[in-house]
Amino acid sequence: PILSNIIALLLWLGFLSLSTTGFIWLLIIGFICLLLIDYGLRRADIIDNKYFKVRKYVTLIVVFSLFVAAIQI
Repeated sequence: PILSNIIALLLWLGFLSLSTTGFIWLLIIGFICLLLIDYGLRRADIIDNKYFKVRKYVTLIVVFSLFVAAIQI
């Protein structure tokens, strides 16, 4: 929980200080980091496999959408 809150605070600071494109790239990095945290929780059998599977697909869709947005700006 501490690491995910640190990521959220860094994203908020990025929102306040970065350009739109820079912030989108920071969001991409943030979502990937959060997915890696969930991967570690899944390997430790803390979260359910079904949850992680949905989380993985949703994160991939979001990251792809942000990537498309970032290259269009």
